[in-house]
Amino acid sequence: MQAPAPLLQRLSVPEFDIKQSHVGWVFENQRALVRRNLASERQYATEDALIASGFRSFVVVPLVVRGKSIGTLNVASQTPNQYSEAQAEFLQEVANQVAVAVENMKAYEEIASLKARLEAENVYLQEEIRTEHNFTEIVGNSPALLSALRKVEQISPTDSTVLILGETGTGKELIARAIHDRSARKGRPLVKVNCSAISAGLVESELFGHVKGAFTGAFERRVGRFELADGGTIFLDEIAELPLETQVKLLRVLQEQEFEAVGSAPCVKSILLQPFTPLILLRTVW
Repeated sequence: MQAPAPLLQRLSVPEFDIKQSHVGWVFENQRALVRRNLASERQYATEDALIASGFRSFVVVPLVVRGKSIGTLNVASQTPNQYSEAQAEFLQEVANQVAVAVENMKAYEEIASLKARLEAENVYLQEEIRTEHNFTEIVGNSPALLSALRKVEQISPTDSTVLILGETGTGKELIARAIHDRSARKGRPLVKVNCSAISAGLVESELFGHVKGAFTGAFERRVGRFELADGGTIFLDEIAELPLETQVKLLRVLQEQEFEAVGSAPCVKSILLQPFTPLILLRTVW
């Protein structure tokens, strides 16, 4: 029960040792405390302060989470004999829910604080990398790497087809991503195709797509990787693994910026790529 406003204004809050108070006893012992008649049952100086403020009965229950006290829930009245043991038990059930809510709130605030700190550290580290190398995924300062990164800087603003050569594990894909991320197409998809992982019979369907009924099992139209990357960037890994007849069709894509889906009729207009949809070719050098 909340005291009336005039009573709240008269309520003084002197300083007490928490262990020498009725609230401290509840906190330490994790047990409910009921005072039916505060005038005759008081034991602590803090209870004298409540009497002076007009209260005549109260019940205090602990807030406990995982065996640890985190606070107390207090209800007081100006009327004697206002609270019973049964009411204290009910209030304890309420307090248990309040304790869980308070603990969850504290955990959420701690997680939010840690998240904000990690985000700030992440921003700082990204800025440091950009300041030092101006690349987010590539770290190094060897002359060979710096020379390669300068070439990335030169080619990224253009819409030219790029051929990247290198041994396995040298970071060809990172270079391809760096080119895309620093181009005007970075807001569009970067589509990767591992040519060595596609069977010879499906490579054209995978790259150019197919129409419904183009072959057995083609129950619906399939969008190919080139159409998927339209307006963005597509890079083909292990380009040398493509069949020769597919490489011929790929040459048309490079020259004409258009292709035909598998099974499309000759009279069907070829699918045009948006201007300047670049192609990055990756080839492993053994």
